[in-house]
Amino acid sequence: MTDHAAAIAAATKCLDDFMAAFNARDPEAHVKTFNFPSVRFASGKMVILNTDTGAIVATVPIGAGTDAAAFDPARKLAFSSNGDGTLSVIREKDANTFVALAPIKTAISARTMTIDPKTGRLFLAAADIAKIDPPAAPGGRPHVEFVPGSLKLLVFDPSN
Repeated sequence: MTDHAAAIAAATKCLDDFMAAFNARDPEAHVKTFNFPSVRFASGKMVILNTDTGAIVATVPIGAGTDAAAFDPARKLAFSSNGDGTLSVIREKDANTFVALAPIKTAISARTMTIDPKTGRLFLAAADIAKIDPPAAPGGRPHVEFVPGSLKLLVFDPSN
């Protein structure tokens, strides 16, 4: 199997595992597919919580338009995939110290992400944007239309 085929197979397995747990409404299996359940997103920030106490341990800046987070415990890295074309990377120095690293350029619209917990490889889905309509109501979100057939899978391998 080629590296590309292996990456596609690994990404598909991660997504399939997540969807199977979600559709089965199996909380234990679902938690295993969440790689960093202790984050919340708000206005360009990642808020990191102590999962035992619920206390906020850190607040770090992330890119705009985030949709997903992942955590690689082997490398102690948290990630936020952002619609602005960036992947935010946060290093866990210790249980109470998290530091934002330089963001990685991805693609505009690359917001959906998963991680292969064994390899730390990240998979982001992106597509070319055909048009963006303004929000229908004040404070709403714009409506984005994508170019048919333009879906891409972006693969990022971790560095040790």
